[in-house]
Amino acid sequence: MQKLTRRDIVRQTSLATSVLSFDSIGKDHFSPAISTEGRSKVYHLKGGSPEIDGGKGLSVLWQKSQDPDGTEFTLMPTDGEQVPVQTWNTVSRPDGSLKWTGNAIAPDASSAEYYEISAGRPAPHETPLHVEKTKDRLLIDAGILSSGMLGVVILCLMFGCQSSSDQSLPWKKSQLLFEDMGTKNWQEKWMLDGTRARVINSNDGMELIAGPEHGNDTCHTVLWTKQSFEGNICIEYDYTRTDTATRCVNILYFLATGKGDTLHPTDISIWNDKRRVPHMRTYYNNMNTYHISYAAYPANQYSGDEDYIRLRRYLPDNQGLDGTEIEGDHFTTGLFKPNETYHIEVFKYEDAVEMHIQNKVNKAEHLVCKWDLSGIPPCDSGRIGLRHMYTRSARYKDVKVWEIL
Repeated sequence: MQKLTRRDIVRQTSLATSVLSFDSIGKDHFSPAISTEGRSKVYHLKGGSPEIDGGKGLSVLWQKSQDPDGTEFTLMPTDGEQVPVQTWNTVSRPDGSLKWTGNAIAPDASSAEYYEISAGRPAPHETPLHVEKTKDRLLIDAGILSSGMLGVVILCLMFGCQSSSDQSLPWKKSQLLFEDMGTKNWQEKWMLDGTRARVINSNDGMELIAGPEHGNDTCHTVLWTKQSFEGNICIEYDYTRTDTATRCVNILYFLATGKGDTLHPTDISIWNDKRRVPHMRTYYNNMNTYHISYAAYPANQYSGDEDYIRLRRYLPDNQGLDGTEIEGDHFTTGLFKPNETYHIEVFKYEDAVEMHIQNKVNKAEHLVCKWDLSGIPPCDSGRIGLRHMYTRSARYKDVKVWEIL
């Protein structure tokens, strides 16, 4: 029997055409139409009738990186003029392209063996569907839609009213792989680079405090999990800055291994002694890992509120940081205020990374960062590390690592 990976399944099904009917809200009517080379043929097979009735709707799954959010679509029967159609985005991909769209069809749409839907300027509706979305409610003027289809539209749009950390996610947390509340002895689950750092456990969590001397590399630190991880994972924790510095960076390392030569084996615990002084170059020249800088400022100048968030993928063969940045920086975020707690979730899923940040008190203060790793050599397994440059400190609580599917 041939074994198929998730990517194999997506790749093969993207070349097929699936059937769809939205005549009611029954689960049997939720098969998606799948786009192929920029357009999708959509059949209606309910009761053996090869037609799509007007006043109904359909949902289309689009190929990755094909159409950006906001793209308009035309709907054409096998022959004849355009059918008026309205389209709304229900799910986006991490690279900003459309993943799913909902599409409402006019009541007077002509019947056809199939329709083709593709990017283009749509024919206008005389009585369009109107949706006003707020944070916690939907106001819907059904316009062209039958009462049955309206229920489907409500279900689709409900996904768009979820919090920023929940919508548009093509994955879900599965098995819990690691957990540390931060209140017990850190040495049970972690190992420390740097001789001048301190780790303090309390009921408030685990505080990591780098050494006090700016410019002295012995004052850098990295706290590593003893456990290694692999594949698609989510890392989440509560993060509270306990410093007021406006220079230097915090870094999250994940899926970190050594570059694999004699001096730097893939298991980084074998060469812990080489990181007693945690020179930054020791890491980017000798590790394969992802790196997210956050609550981050330039190292050698005070920067006020001009922080940044940046993803890198270390390339040890290159010897240096040149070429390690992944497009998608965020600047002057207004996040990570001292003594305020933020919930952080970092998702590594196939060729995408997302970082979701939420102030735990002020719900309006949040950010989702997305990066596309297509074409970047993958890091498939390794440890997770918390790096503080000299003078930086923060408290971590409820650290969890999940397998995601």
